[in-house]
This record gives sequence, C-alpha cells and structure tokens, in this order.
Amino acid sequence: MNRKFFAIHSWLGLIGGIFILILTMAGSLLLFAPEMEGDLPTVTNIRGGARLPLDTLVAAVRGRYPDGAISGFRSFPEREDRPYTIAMNRGGGLRMVLISPYSGEIIRLVDFEETLPRKLLALHRSLFNRPWGELFVALFGVVLLLSTITGAVFYRRAILNVFRHGFRLRPRHLIANVHTTVGVLALLFNLVMAGTGIYLIWPVFGRILGGEKRDARPAVVKGYGSIDSMVAESRRVLPGFQPTGVMFPQGKELLVRVMGTMAGTSVFLGEGSSSVTFTADGAVKESVDIGAAPFSVRLDKVIRAVHFGGRWPLPVRLLYLLGGLAPGVLSISGFFLWRRRNQRGERRADHLPVVLQPREEMVEQVIS
Repeated sequence: MNRKFFAIHSWLGLIGGIFILILTMAGSLLLFAPEMEGDLPTVTNIRGGARLPLDTLVAAVRGRYPDGAISGFRSFPEREDRPYTIAMNRGGGLRMVLISPYSGEIIRLVDFEETLPRKLLALHRSLFNRPWGELFVALFGVVLLLSTITGAVFYRRAILNVFRHGFRLRPRHLIANVHTTVGVLALLFNLVMAGTGIYLIWPVFGRILGGEKRDARPAVVKGYGSIDSMVAESRRVLPGFQPTGVMFPQGKELLVRVMGTMAGTSVFLGEGSSSVTFTADGAVKESVDIGAAPFSVRLDKVIRAVHFGGRWPLPVRLLYLLGGLAPGVLSISGFFLWRRRNQRGERRADHLPVVLQPREEMVEQVIS
C-alpha cells in the first residue's frame, strides 16, 4: 500500500511539478503587488482641505479621455496627500487614472495591463490563456491537493515523529531530509492553498462545459445617478460603513456598487467585504453587512482573503511567501529523488526482511 501511495505521489509531482512551481512562484510574488506598484505620488491641497466631489473627478476624466469607459474608483486614498485611482477601459485594455482630489488634475495614466502585478496575476490565474489556461490551473490545483494528500499518507509516521521528537537531519540523505522537512512544515499550507484555489477557479468548469462565452471587457454603462449621493447614502444605510471604492454599471447590470468595510470587521473577511448596491437612478437595491451576512457569504469572503493574503500585514505576507515557495522546493527535490531512485534500480529494501527495518529507515530507503 505504501508503494502505491509513493508511486501516485511521485507521478503527480512529475506531471504537475513544473506548472505548480510556476503558479506558486507567481502567487508568492503577488503578495507584494502594492510594493511592486510603487508609492502613489503626493498631491498638494490647494482648497483648504475640501476635496472635489467624486462626480467632478469622473467628469474631468471623461473630458480628458472621451474614448474611455470608466469602470469605477479602484480605491479611495487613505491619506489626505494621495490621489484617487479611477479605473478605465480604453484601447482594449485596463487603464488607471491618477487624479488629484483637490484640483482635478490628471497626474498620470497607467497602462495596468503592462504592470508586473497584472502580468503575474494573468500567469497565476490562466497561464496567459483564457479560458483554457484557467482550466489547466484548476487541474494543477487538484494535482497539488492530491500530491499533498498522498504525501501525507506515505509520510504519516515521519510526520508524527516530527511532532514527537522534532526534526532529525542526516547529511547522507540531504535531499530526502529537505523534501520531508519542507513537506511536513508546509503540509497544512499546501492543503489550504490548493483547496481554496480550486474553489475560486471552479466556476471555470461550468463556463467551459456549458459553452458560456465571457467577455474580456464588459461594456461600461455611462448613464447613472450621482456617485457622491450614493456614497453618502451607503453610510446612512449601513451605520459604521467605510466606503473604499465604487464599481460602475457594466454589461447588462445597470447597478452601481459601493464597496467598503464595516467598523470592527475581521481581517479574515477581507477589505471591501461589505457593500451597498444601487440602481442606475440611485435607489438602494441591496445592502450587505458582512458581519450579519449568511454563513455561506462570510465563508466565501474568508476563503478569498486566506487565498490571496495580499492585504495582510508584512510579517504574515512573509510567512505566506515561505509557504508559497514550498511547493517549488518540493517539486525540485522530489524530481531529484525520483531520478536518483531510478538510477539506483531496485531498492535495497526488497532484499531485506521487512521486520528488520525500522519504519524511518524504510521511508528513507523508499525515497532514496
């Protein structure tokens, strides 16, 4: 039985190793997307502290880029000396307009499609090929999950011994020690990342099997009410609501969604997890206080926050980085173990009575 689990574990690692390495490396780097994007430029307050209305900023961007379709405020600045970031579809791609909230001056136009975080996200989600790349990513997530489970079953005694006696590194079996040690340390992390990743990308199967076509850039509707009035109304509808961004109507949905965070919301529920949705004429259609939402909705937010982890404090993101690199280390060390085992031919364990071999030595001989 152990040999069967080891064979399954080995072949899963060989089949998906290189792709899992690429996906985990891209995902690890995405943890530091805010740092990659760089600091936003500072703006000068020339109006004595009063910011221009959001509707005025939208009008300024429309006047400057009449061929663009504004899709919303990506985020509201947390600091008084930072510009607003307005997302806009223009020229077949996503652009970010940095605009001063005090003067309405367009500071910078950023081609978001060409930024490193955007490219890493496309690689991590779809291998630069939608929708089939998304399907392969989902399959590799299943491979990682199964590889982790079969590895945990095969090394179950070694895992228990780690908790009982700690790690015992032996120079003669360096690669095997590295593979086992990293596997034990990253066991729970790999299970969580693989499971949450499969959950997030699972809808791809339904779209492909159902023949649904997904527009790369849904058309942005331009006719809707005052954004400032909707943001103010969202605070009234949900006391304690702190707006963090606005999504404008897109595609067939004539809805404006003000996203934000309720005071005291857990970091596990993610930023912008609460929202108030308006019809195009400004009437409230739906409000979501994530703290009072159904369990399924809160679970979905937790899964997304746990998988992405990009808004968490730096120490937590560094732990994520180490965990994200683990599948890569396991893929590389596992390949060398498989190659060395094939070069050595039959294992010495086949010529010795099983009763004479301690469990730990059996594990080392199987993988060495």
